[in-house]
Amino acid sequence: RLKYNKRLRKNLRNYHQKAKKDGLIIRHMKSYDDLKCFYDVYIKEMRDKHKMIPKPYSLIETLFEIFYRKKNIDLILTEHNNKIIAGIILYFFKDRVIYEFSALDLKYNKYSPTVLMLDYAIQKSNLENFRIFDFSITSLNHKSLLDFKLGWGSKIKKLPYYYYLINSKYIPNFDYKTSYPLLRMPYRYIPLSIIKLFTPFVIKQLA
Repeated sequence: RLKYNKRLRKNLRNYHQKAKKDGLIIRHMKSYDDLKCFYDVYIKEMRDKHKMIPKPYSLIETLFEIFYRKKNIDLILTEHNNKIIAGIILYFFKDRVIYEFSALDLKYNKYSPTVLMLDYAIQKSNLENFRIFDFSITSLNHKSLLDFKLGWGSKIKKLPYYYYLINSKYIPNFDYKTSYPLLRMPYRYIPLSIIKLFTPFVIKQLA
């Protein structure tokens, strides 16, 4: 049986009441136009909040082309006044639902749409008899995100990494949350249209 802690239940009641009052709608992706709108929200949050290079749209679109009809992937969206303001991408594998990543238009943060969508996804997964809701990988340095995931009653499992050192004697100390802070600062000023253009080339070089 699905159980939330008392604090989360109280917060969810408040969030649901506010969302209903102001006309927020939670729904599933209907077309690839929805996916494109979600991607616009995603790259803006990655730039403004995280100062990180996003996944290219072509990658996300390809994943949906491969897995969407097989019902191994889904996109849950929050809509306000016919505008997509947030979304979460989920993977499905055997008895497991995997929360891959989310995006939020920061102007609508007061509604906590990510919390509402996760509640919807968890409740739906429970009704459909999935056994595990996986909150995916989180850096231990990203304390706020880790605390957010733990607030749902999740448990931490350490994930080992293996390195093959070619020209170095030391394991690299890179972390997506803290790496290259000075280089990332100017990233927030790059126009979104430019980010869309150069992201596929940058990701290819990093890969």
